[in-house]
Amino acid sequence: MKKNKTTTYHKIQCVRRSVQTLAILLFLAIPMANWFGIHLVIGTLYSISIGDMVISDPLMVLQTVLLTKQIYLPLLLSLLIPVALAALLGRVFCGWICPQNSLSEWVNALQKKYFYKRWRRHNMPVVRTNPNPLVYWGMLLGFIMLTSVLGYSLFNYLSAPGILTSQTARLLTTGTLGIEICIVFLIVLAEFILGYRIWCKTICPVGAMLALFKTRSSLQIQHDVSKCDCKGETSPCTVVCPLNLSPKQENLYPFCMNCGLCLDMCEKTGNSSLSFVMGNVNRGNSLQGSSSLCGSDACPIGKE
Repeated sequence: MKKNKTTTYHKIQCVRRSVQTLAILLFLAIPMANWFGIHLVIGTLYSISIGDMVISDPLMVLQTVLLTKQIYLPLLLSLLIPVALAALLGRVFCGWICPQNSLSEWVNALQKKYFYKRWRRHNMPVVRTNPNPLVYWGMLLGFIMLTSVLGYSLFNYLSAPGILTSQTARLLTTGTLGIEICIVFLIVLAEFILGYRIWCKTICPVGAMLALFKTRSSLQIQHDVSKCDCKGETSPCTVVCPLNLSPKQENLYPFCMNCGLCLDMCEKTGNSSLSFVMGNVNRGNSLQGSSSLCGSDACPIGKE
């Protein structure tokens, strides 16, 4: 079997895992530091203050505008960093920082280890087309309309990263948990039963809001059909994708979180036909590549 010695995207995965770990440690450290009177950093993933600088979740800013029917300059300024990050790198917050994604990845890893046959049944089928983005945008629009009509802070209960970080702070400082944590448990339970990441893929308004700021110049995945050596019934890149997306097909975005797992897998088992690029790309429709070794035959995650 042809060996691909490139390790660029494997190194990127190591960086991503480090960022995920640091993000979790940060939101464990913040409430503890506040408890001991250190208030340089205050807040959660709803909104966080670092000295005089405030960084807010765009979804929370939208909710504030909908409920108060007013727009404040400081509120808009708090959007600068998350909007700039999303415009430049896409939904990297979801794939690299969000604690809900980290939690779901751990649950999926446990499911693969202890319920392998069930995991294989849900993850090995071929995904030839990605979902219609209209479903994704429709969910976000529906939540926005409900928030506006009801005049209620609905997004507080639909922001999994906000709930996880705020409830962690509450647990560490008061020893109690609020009813909101049940929403996270329900998300994890639903994804375990269904066998795929329905929340992150279809429902989560935090990710959908960030996806709105992606442009044609943002970081995205490019597929070089001339390099692709995957044939057979399964593409390793699709199998390893946390959201069961096909990086080779249309409508990869707005769903893709740019986690890079598919690129790492393609680098290991294929011919590095997937890569990160800045700017618009043309995505092929064919799952057939060259006549070289089949990447799916080399895929280690689909075999016991």
